[in-house]
Order: sequence, then structure tokens, then C-alpha cells
Amino acid sequence: MEENSKAPATLLPALLQRLQLAEPTTTTRETSKQGSEAGWQERVQAIHELRGQHDIHTLMPAFTDPDESVRLAAVQVCAHWGEQAPMQQLLSSLHDPSSLVRQAAIFTLGSLDNDVAKQHIKDAQFDPSPIVQEAVLQMLAQHTESGATSIYNDTTPVTTPRLVADGQTAYISTSSVSDDHDATKNSIEMDRTNATDQSVEIMPLAGKTPHKTNTSMKKKRNWLGGLMAAILLFGLLGSWLVVSYLPNLQTAKDSEIPLWTYSVPVGSNSISWNSDSSQLSFGTQPYALNIYTLANKKLRTYPAVDTAKQMQADKSGAMTDNTSPDTKYLIGTSIDKTKITGQLHIWDNKTGQILASYPYYQPAGYQPANGLYAVATPQLSWSQDNANLATVDGKGNLIVWHAPDGQHPALIFSLKSSHGTFEKVAWSADNKTLAVTTTSGYLEIWNTFTQKMIAAALIGDVQTVTVSPDARYAATGNLSNTMSILDTQSGKVIDHPLTIPYTKADNLVWSRDSRYMILYKDGDGDNKVSTLVWDIAHDKKVFETQSSVQASSVLSPDGHDVAIVSPDDQQINIWEVSTGRKLATHIGKLGPDSFSLLWSPNSKYIASTYQDQQVQLWDAQSGQNITTYAKLKGEVQTLIWSPNGAYMAILTAKRTQVDANSYRISDYNLSIWSVPTH
Repeated sequence: MEENSKAPATLLPALLQRLQLAEPTTTTRETSKQGSEAGWQERVQAIHELRGQHDIHTLMPAFTDPDESVRLAAVQVCAHWGEQAPMQQLLSSLHDPSSLVRQAAIFTLGSLDNDVAKQHIKDAQFDPSPIVQEAVLQMLAQHTESGATSIYNDTTPVTTPRLVADGQTAYISTSSVSDDHDATKNSIEMDRTNATDQSVEIMPLAGKTPHKTNTSMKKKRNWLGGLMAAILLFGLLGSWLVVSYLPNLQTAKDSEIPLWTYSVPVGSNSISWNSDSSQLSFGTQPYALNIYTLANKKLRTYPAVDTAKQMQADKSGAMTDNTSPDTKYLIGTSIDKTKITGQLHIWDNKTGQILASYPYYQPAGYQPANGLYAVATPQLSWSQDNANLATVDGKGNLIVWHAPDGQHPALIFSLKSSHGTFEKVAWSADNKTLAVTTTSGYLEIWNTFTQKMIAAALIGDVQTVTVSPDARYAATGNLSNTMSILDTQSGKVIDHPLTIPYTKADNLVWSRDSRYMILYKDGDGDNKVSTLVWDIAHDKKVFETQSSVQASSVLSPDGHDVAIVSPDDQQINIWEVSTGRKLATHIGKLGPDSFSLLWSPNSKYIASTYQDQQVQLWDAQSGQNITTYAKLKGEVQTLIWSPNGAYMAILTAKRTQVDANSYRISDYNLSIWSVPTH
């Protein structure tokens, strides 16, 4: 790492403007020395003095300083420290509010020979700032062509003016140096001098001959600096206008040409985005893990885990739907020839490493086939973060598994009830609380981290169960045509005479704040269903409306609105949960076989299937259509929006009628599309 590193040229106009604004006038000089601007100058100087000291403890507060110049100086010091720089703080600078700081962090990370740094540089290509995106492209190009090099090692000298203000010189200095690499050494520094003028001149590094200049050259450089700052300002303003006022703007590429497509049998319940939307994971038969990376447009396939070999049993198998929803974990069971006892196994689907094994009993009455016992398919219940698993074995034992989290190893254990054996299981949104029912009609609430029961109540014959995100309430739908709500703090149970259609998916759904529940009830007449919103705290109905028998009503991610499909599947209405007020209506025929409905992560837009083989993207506030993805290769099976809202994964397949009661699914196609609203 060079002793002094060059600031990228795109930084200079903005920094120059920042220093000019901060320069105190003659009349306010005394006040300014004690004010906030003088404070940031002193802090910048103090930070730059750390370049040769490697004092991480002193540098740390600079990364969270309220002034972007101080944070920028901290990143610049890290460039001098090289591999000894605090990596975690550099990575956090990639999320700094200032695009200048983020840009500097990209260049600093690019100078490190570090795989983690390279990956974060790739991820930063989705940054909203054009100057950060440009920096990422430069670093990716340099890594591709010549390894880990940085724009800091650019050999083009940059000469910029310094600003002198009352005993302090805030300047960007430059010096051409002839060394083994013929590199240019530059630095952004703060220096104290005894100068009292406010002239603009070139300040060389120590030991170098000053460049001669004149007044016209000074004015020309000032004019060029101002022009560059203006160009940058108008560019950022233009980008903001496009994002803010043209959300419906799209190109043919957005809805007509996918970014990527893949034609292999894919499990519809095994597709997921990673948290930063840079990778899409999915499972393919037989249980192979695939990861597609958008940055380099590469697909990596991990070989299917050889479960039979690892379990070393005479009879073994991997069950249907045996991966976690994010495809990260693989679940299997094994038994021997003559017994119904066996093992439940959990693997890391990427490495093939077995993470846990636990005694598992086949369901009672399970009979062998051809003289050998087959492998049953347990009902697996995953927490929302896909890091916790619960299942009930053939003896009614509740088996719980917690994935390793970096601080704690994997943990697997079983829970036993004093009210009979367990039957149904549901996780809370807090990923640690379980609501479970027993054969004797009890509802129990468990904290799986402490392995202790929180509350229990006798409910009856429960058909469906759910627990609120704050774990305060649990709700059940019962065969006695009642909905029961258990307050876990008081132990009180309130019953309501509601007939719940148990065959309908997600028939009891909580709002994110645990104040409301969206549920289905049988309507008047055959084949009719109503969607009902219930106020839990006040124990009353907010509103009720008839809805589709086929399509589920879907709550927005922010919990404020609910999308309800009309009984004829011809339109989708948006209702405000707290008031029951209809906000918008979208006209678009769902079905007759595909009924996918998905909110965007920011709760502003909705994607819904249209006549099975198209997807409509529309504004949830107005109901107006934004675009239609019409060139899909079959019936829509699954829609998955990326967490940042920029992409949508769509799984389609061909449906072929076999006879009056069955059909065959084939010709799977998974594709990724740009979302024009992002």
C-alpha cells in the first residue's frame, strides 16, 4: 500500500464544494473557530494524523461521526493501513448515507486482497448512487483483468487547489513521484499553517518543488471545479426525479425479456432470495441445491447429498418436500428392516455435512411394503427465518431443531406434554415461540429457547392453530364451529361462533402488530367464503366481505392493508385493515388454475397471475396496471419478489390433463425479471 493514496477524481468536486462552504469569512472567523465547522476540520486533521500510528481504538468513532468529511477521512486512513484496516468498519461504510463515503469505501476495499471485500464490492453494484455504481464497475474490471488492484494506485496525477483559512489549511495535495511502479502519490489532508490569506494555490507534498501558477490559472481551476460539481449535482438531481416521479417508466426489457431463465424441474416451495437480493437459491430434483448470482450471471449447482450412504441404514430415504424453504437444509429419515424406530437427520445442503440426528418413530400402524419398512413423510414446520424446525413423530413427540447461528452450535431436543401427545404445530413470527395442540384437546404455548411451557388451555378438537407475532395470543379453529383466542398472559380463552373452512390455506393470519387477525369463514350458501378482519384487543369484527373460494386474501408486509379477491375471481380489492375502508380496485382475471398474489416488500405494489399464464404488476394505491409479464412459458406456479423489490422470480410449468381427476405437471421454467417500479 502506498504511503499516500489518490482520491478518485469523482470525489474532488464535491469535496471542494464542501470545503468552500465550510470556509469561514473574515468577519465570522472568531466565531467559526469555535463552531461546528471548525470542529469538523479539527477532527479531520486528527484522523489523518493516525495514518502512521494504526490506532484502531481512536479511529473507530470517526466511522459514525455526524460529518461526512470525518467519515471520509476515516476511510482514507484505512487505505493507508491496507490489510491492517478494520474490515467490519469498512464494510459498514458501504451503507453510509453519503455516496462519497460509500464510493471511497469501494476503492479502499478494492485495494485489499480479500475475498470478503470482493464479494461486498459485487453486492454494492445495486447501490442507488451512480458514482458508487461506477466505482464498483471499475473495481470489478480491475479484479478481472489484473487481480486485486485499487483505483488508489492510478498513475494519472490529479492537481487540485487548496483553501487557506485562518491558520488552517484544508487542501487536497498532489505530487508526482518516480518509484519502481512510477506511481502517483496523493492524499486528502488537513494541515495547520500560519497563512492568513484566502488565496488559491497548489500545495505540494513535503520535499517537492512547488508548481508555478498565476491568477488566470487559479480562476480557470476554480471554474472547472465548480463546473464539475454542477454536473455531478444535476446528474444526481436527474436520477432522483426519475426514481420519484417516473415509477411506471419501463423498457421492453422489463416485461418482455427475462434477465435469466432456467428449464429444469424446480420445486415450487424451494425457491428463495438471499437477504441482499444478489442470489437466488432453488432446489432441483433430486434435491440438488442451485445458487444463481446476478452480478456475474453464474449458476452453481451443489451435488445432491447421498443420504443413503451417510445414514448407513438398510432402508433409508429422503422424504417429499424435504428441504427448508430457503433450500439451505436437507431433512431425511432412516429405519432398519424390522423396526419402526429410526433417526431424523438434518444436513447442510451445500456442504453435505450432517448437522444433527435424533431418534424418530414412524407413525403408528405404518406397514412395511414388500417385506421392508418404507420411510414415512413427517410434517415439517419451519420458523419464518428458516433456522428452526419442529415436527411430531409417530409417538407424538415434538422434536425441535435450532440451526447453528455463528455463536451457538446446532441444537436438537424433544418436548413432552402432560396433556397427551402432540398433534399440530405453528411457529410465531418471533422464531422462538411454538403453539401446539394435543390429542386431549389442549392448546400449549412453548418457548423453544428455554424449553418451557408458557401457557396452556383446554380448547377441544382443534383443526388449525396459529400464534401472534408478539406471542401474546394464540388462535384456533375448532370442529365445534368456533374460533378460540387464548391470552397467554392471563390464560383467558374467548370463544366465537365462527365456521372456519379448514381446507383453505392460511385461514388464520395475524397482522404484524398482533392487533388484528384476518380469517376466513363459511359464507351463506354453498361454495361461498367470506374474509373477516377481527380486532383482537377490542374483541370485535372490523369488517367482513365475500371473497374467492380459490384465491387467498393476502396481508401487506407493513400490516396496514389486505388484498381480497372477489368471489368471481375477476377483481382484487384493497382494504384498510384498521377501518374496513376500500382503498382501490384492480380489474384482472385470476385463474382458473393459478391464483398467485404477492405484495412488494415496500407494500406499494402487487403482482398477481392473470389468466394463468401472465403476471400483472399494478399499483396497490390506485389499482392501475403498471406492466404485464406476458411472455411466460406455461402456467404460473410461484411468484417470489426479491427483498429489495428490484427483481421477481417466476416459476411456470405446463399442465396436461391425464384423466377427469388428475393432471401432469412438466416443462418447468424458472425466470428472473426486472421490476420497473424499483
